[in-house]
Amino acid sequence: MIPAVQNNPTVIAENGSHVMQHASSVTPEAVALFTVDDVARQLKLSRSKIYGLIAQGKLPVHRLPAIRVSQQDLHEFLAGCRSHRSQPSDSKVLPVRLKHLR
Repeated sequence: MIPAVQNNPTVIAENGSHVMQHASSVTPEAVALFTVDDVARQLKLSRSKIYGLIAQGKLPVHRLPAIRVSQQDLHEFLAGCRSHRSQPSDSKVLPVRLKHLR
C-alpha cells in the first residue's frame, strides 16, 4: 500500500468531461491521477528520477495537457519493484581460502 498524498489526487471521469478535486467522491468509473511531484514525494525520489523511470518505460503515464500517473499504475510499478530476501539454503557453505592471509 502506498502512503497517502498530502493533497488529494486529481480525479477525472473516464469520459473526460468532469474534473473533481476531492477523492472522497470518487466513483468506480473514475480514475485517480497523480502529478510527477506527487509521485516523487510519495516515493521520496527526485522529480528527475521519476521522469527517468517514465522515459525508460518503467512507469506508465497518461499524457494529458500534463503528465499524470494513475494510482493503479503506481501500485503495479511498486509491486514490480518488490524484492524478496533469499532464504538461507540447507546446502553446505564451502570455506573460502584467502591466499593473501596465509
